[in-house]
Amino acid sequence: MLLTILVSTAAFLLIGFATTLYLSARAERLHPPLGKFVTVEGLRQHYIERGDASAPSIVFVHGAFGAAQDFAVTILDDLARDHHCIAWDRPGHGYSERPTDEVAGPDVQARLLVGLIEELGLDRPLIVGFSYGGAVTLATALDAPDAIRGAVLLNGPSHPWPDPTNLEYRIPAYPVVGAIATSALFSPLGHLLADSSVSRVFSPERVPTAYAKSPVQLSLRPDTYCANAEDIRVLKPYLTAQTGRYANLRVPITMVVSEGDLVVSPTIHSLQLRESAPQFEMIRLEGAGHQILYTQSQLVARTVRDALSK
Repeated sequence: MLLTILVSTAAFLLIGFATTLYLSARAERLHPPLGKFVTVEGLRQHYIERGDASAPSIVFVHGAFGAAQDFAVTILDDLARDHHCIAWDRPGHGYSERPTDEVAGPDVQARLLVGLIEELGLDRPLIVGFSYGGAVTLATALDAPDAIRGAVLLNGPSHPWPDPTNLEYRIPAYPVVGAIATSALFSPLGHLLADSSVSRVFSPERVPTAYAKSPVQLSLRPDTYCANAEDIRVLKPYLTAQTGRYANLRVPITMVVSEGDLVVSPTIHSLQLRESAPQFEMIRLEGAGHQILYTQSQLVARTVRDALSK
């Protein structure tokens, strides 16, 4: 019986490994890098560039389980008609490398973002952060206010929340077990459960057909899943330590908040940040869910233009 269990377990894991390799290769085939690469702190960073380099610059920072291509298939071309647009793959996501010698929380990602801005020679761009990218954007506004001219947060987290971190984001940090689970289980399971997860991200709105172009499959590659898991594990402790600094924000903050958001609370973050940030504007969207890049593209583009004009 023990031998049967061992053989069955080995076969199950082997099938999982093979399935993950196939799904990862297919994701990269369907969503190859669309942009250019630049080295920041010895790490290769991927970014998508659109528009006239002499126009005012905007840098877009994607959320968890996303990539720069989320902007490329939604609002990038619209805004590139009159702006210089850069959509960045955060470290460990899409096709950007991630530090291996430190925990790459929002502060480290903000530092690399500033390095990207310097390498590309951008003149104080507006930073637009969606979801987790909003936390990175806030960290950039706090740590390097002179490098940017303002920030737009699209359903971004700013304060700690009461719920514990889910087990699927804690497991990858476990020695041996984490590596096996990530490489053999999470990718196949992620694809199987994708429909319900995506529906929650869009709820109460319907998932639009445009989401078929989303690069979400890239986020289920083992290394990228580990990056997402680490991002989520360190986010709440980081925000807990950061909240006392918001009164020192020196750049204008525009925050777009979806009333129906099931991912980032529409009350915990926005209301507390409004009480602390000196230059703050909040736009609330009734009937909208979390993923407004795809469902509210025109409104998001208009909000970004308004923020830059101010």
